[in-house]
Amino acid sequence: MAPLDIDPLNRREFHSLVVSIEASVNKLDLLIAICDDRNLQDALITTYEAELKEQGITPFRIRLNPKRPSLRSALQE
Repeated sequence: MAPLDIDPLNRREFHSLVVSIEASVNKLDLLIAICDDRNLQDALITTYEAELKEQGITPFRIRLNPKRPSLRSALQE
C-alpha cells in the first residue's frame, strides 16, 4: 500500500496509534478519531485497517448517526 501524503508529525502519531492497537491484541479496543477532511479521514481509516489486517487484527468500522449520535446504538447495530 502506498503511504499517505501526510506530514512527519502526523505520520509519527499514526505509527504510535498502530503500535498501541497492536499491543492490545485479544482485547476489544475502541478507536475514535475526528478529522475535518473527509477524504483524508477515509484514507487514514483505510490505511489503519490495512496495517491492522497485516497483523492479523480484524477491524470493524461504524459511523455514528449525526441525528442520534449514540455509540451504544451504533455498536448494537
